[in-house]
Amino acid sequence: MANNHAHAPAPLGGSLLTPFTLLLGALSAIAGIILAYRFFYGLGAVTNINDGYPWGIWVAYDVVVGSALACGGFVMALLVYIFNKGQYHPLVRPALLASLFGYTLAGVSVIFDLGRWWNFWHIFWPGYAQVNSVMFEVAVCITAYIVVMWIEFSPAFLEKLGMKDVKQKLDKLWSFMIRSKMPGGRINAAQYLMHDRLAGDVANGTLRLTTRQGIQFHGVFKGDLKEVIAGICESGLTTWGACGDVVRNTMGPASPIHDVAHRDCQALAEEMSAVFLPRSSAYSEIWLDGEKLELSSGKAEPDEIYGETYLPRKFKIGMAVRMSTLQATRGKPKSVTK
Repeated sequence: MANNHAHAPAPLGGSLLTPFTLLLGALSAIAGIILAYRFFYGLGAVTNINDGYPWGIWVAYDVVVGSALACGGFVMALLVYIFNKGQYHPLVRPALLASLFGYTLAGVSVIFDLGRWWNFWHIFWPGYAQVNSVMFEVAVCITAYIVVMWIEFSPAFLEKLGMKDVKQKLDKLWSFMIRSKMPGGRINAAQYLMHDRLAGDVANGTLRLTTRQGIQFHGVFKGDLKEVIAGICESGLTTWGACGDVVRNTMGPASPIHDVAHRDCQALAEEMSAVFLPRSSAYSEIWLDGEKLELSSGKAEPDEIYGETYLPRKFKIGMAVRMSTLQATRGKPKSVTK
């Protein structure tokens, strides 16, 4: 993970005009002429489709080429984010880009299938829409896919075009929840005030205390994620491992009793939290500009606990002091897992 910067993307170079691109250009010109002919003289003029043979190559083209190409991106995202195959993560962005073009291709091609193509907007107009039609549901779903994917990819080309103001406005469409990880629920006054300030400055003004001894921010915009996460880490806490298919917050007794058993319990919660932190360096590279985060026991990659696939689901650990044992022997804390 630390060597990713050595393989930064770079232009391939070379001439744009090659025999292959010239051939594609010629085919595109021929296709444009055929499409113009179709729009003026009807679908049957270029497809030989009629009332007896209403299905033709256009429909097969839409379904097989456009939709199939688009599905590949969602399958790749499923493989990486649901089945935790992190080694394929570099393929997610190009696969989703292929999905963007695939669904856009399928959606635009539907206009070529319509006999009265100039009425395509009737699908979305309340006075004309046939909400009981199966095709209406398909049209709405495909349109929603296309819109969401164009919004998702818009920061890339908006920044390239120098439209930073538009990009910042679109960032507000994406809001996130961020959770602080506090082993044993331990937090000092300065750390709480930092949470309070961030909640007012870059979140929705609320802090939510969880039953798992954590603090959650809600309504954090995409563009503010780094500021919030870096601020939490600067205070001595972290968001690392607070979500995901890992051991999350390790909990301890909430009662502020100052005796040996409770102090040992808090120390055990902090120690176990450090042991079960993921070993990837991606967290500091993305959110802390590569600065080393001294929170773990120092074990280097590969991760001997989580491996390449992490856990099948989240896992939480809680430490408790048995009151009968405490009263009788002031005994050691007992670990309870969930």
